[in-house]
Amino acid sequence: MKDIFIEAGLGTCYKPQGSFHLSPIKDISLTRMMTFNALHKDLPCDCLSANGIAENTTDTFARRVRDVPPSLNDFKSFYERKHPAQQSDCDYLCKHRGVSIIKLNGDDETALKSKWAELVAVKPRSPRVYCKFRLKTHAGVVWPTPSRDDANHCTLLKSDQFSPELIDCIETVTL
Repeated sequence: MKDIFIEAGLGTCYKPQGSFHLSPIKDISLTRMMTFNALHKDLPCDCLSANGIAENTTDTFARRVRDVPPSLNDFKSFYERKHPAQQSDCDYLCKHRGVSIIKLNGDDETALKSKWAELVAVKPRSPRVYCKFRLKTHAGVVWPTPSRDDANHCTLLKSDQFSPELIDCIETVTL
């Protein structure tokens, strides 16, 4: 497969208006290159063409993790964990290969912590810690993918250069 790359810059995770549709990336400056060959391997879709995708090294995100500090296993997608895809549309397939993260917005963190604590009570084997973090340059791109349950949900599409060293874990919080 031909190299797929994105030129990285700064962007923000925002809540898009309307439904998902494909359009060219507009938020990316011409500073550095990241490749996404692993993301697109055997995939008939261009995951980087979704609205709002941008490298984001300024906002703070959260993800439940098992390891402190977070490991590569804590940032594996459903696809990487060998969970079969349930749908075949590009929107779903790209999210399936990405990693769910939550953009933190001040007061929202209390509600998020409460929601995750309830989940741990129902599913005792689920991670009991979450990491508040920022992404470093070359980690990947953030795609705003709000859901019914969380308007701040985003999908991290990891670059080929992704490693735990590209996650700046600011704080770990026990649920």
